[in-house]
Amino acid sequence: MKKRVYLKLIFLLPLILIGCNEKEIENDLNLVCSVEKPTEDLSWLKSEIETINNSTEFSKYNYIVQIMHNDETKFVLANCNPAINSVFEVKNCSGITTNIVGSGAEDVPLETFEQGTIIWKSNQIECQFQ
Repeated sequence: MKKRVYLKLIFLLPLILIGCNEKEIENDLNLVCSVEKPTEDLSWLKSEIETINNSTEFSKYNYIVQIMHNDETKFVLANCNPAINSVFEVKNCSGITTNIVGSGAEDVPLETFEQGTIIWKSNQIECQFQ
């Protein structure tokens, strides 16, 4: 009986010591903000997309980029409208604006934005992506 308990401890101890944190689990399952499809499963993001699509005049310039900033998934609401000089908002998984893309101390660097992944773009998009 004692032998079984020791064997169980021997096998369980490494798992307990190594363990894994929530971020590792999320990465392993390819989840973003604890969901599989953020553009469909995050209500605030889905609402942003619906708002953009309902704005027929400007929707052709809008897209959303997913980035990693300070070890956290974030979303950039971006556009390529040539007629305006835009500030790109950066939002966290809860839809709260945390920063902007820029060169200030608290801003998300342009390089981080450029390395992100476009997760949504308008069906009539006029932007040219590389």
